[in-house]
Amino acid sequence: MLTRMKLGLFDTAENVPYTKIGFHQNDCQEHREFALEVSKKTLVLLKNENNLLPLDRNTIPSIAVIGPNANSREALTGNYCGTASNYITVLEGIREAVGKDTMVSYAQGCHLYRDKAENLGEARDRFAEAVSTAERADIVVMCMGLDASIEGEEGDVSNEYASGDKLGLNLPGLQQELLEVIYQTGKPIILVLLAGSALAVTWAAEKIPAI
Repeated sequence: MLTRMKLGLFDTAENVPYTKIGFHQNDCQEHREFALEVSKKTLVLLKNENNLLPLDRNTIPSIAVIGPNANSREALTGNYCGTASNYITVLEGIREAVGKDTMVSYAQGCHLYRDKAENLGEARDRFAEAVSTAERADIVVMCMGLDASIEGEEGDVSNEYASGDKLGLNLPGLQQELLEVIYQTGKPIILVLLAGSALAVTWAAEKIPAI
């Protein structure tokens, strides 16, 4: 309540400075640059075995980007978010960042929390594509975690994962299984976790060189 009072939510509009913010200030260049700087400072490097990171963008022939959050806009936003003027997914960002001679391939691998990527598909039907994509690459970036559909406030009785409290702290759905399958290819893996709440990644902390 004190915060609402300080924000002027109980005052008349003419006495609240926030009501005088013009539309031209919304999504302006200054604010976008500030948001980018804040985002950079939120990144946490949990593990970097043998200094796998940072990668040299000019010496990597090929990168495989795999996982349900690799090309997901939903993973970039949260609850009560607006519509951004521009979205850059992890996959798109990697493609923009690497050298022109680096081949970047992509595979979804699995749904965020269901056992099949499409309603009419078969369980684990994207695993083979993900394995093949990893085997052809020199390094693999696994993009996993959560998004607002899992971390929401309104429960969905027909779905044990989406839109409500999490049932546990592990990676949901087939994500952990997919991670272990890709690990078996022997390729160096960088695990990128996108999440708005805690995740238990005990297995990954032991096996994956960079998180």
